[in-house]
Amino acid sequence: MHKYFLISYEIDQSKASYSSFFEAIEENTIRTWSLSKSFLVSSEKPIEELGSILKKHIDPMDMLLIVEVTDKYFESGFPIHLMNALKNNGHQYS
Repeated sequence: MHKYFLISYEIDQSKASYSSFFEAIEENTIRTWSLSKSFLVSSEKPIEELGSILKKHIDPMDMLLIVEVTDKYFESGFPIHLMNALKNNGHQYS
């Protein structure tokens, strides 16, 4: 069963190319929705495995945070198609 995760990052693109980081996100998730410095993704991989995969593609000084989206969250102003994807997967929102 797939879960939804919010992947947030702060990277210094002046140091290196991060194309492999973004490719790794695409390759290891079922669906992705790109936001500013974040992705809402659907993946069958456990959060630890997804984090280990993505960490290989960033600089040690960069920041990466992955949080599982559960049925407890608040949203305001997100595109309706994203909220429908969560709602249709059994997640309710405020």
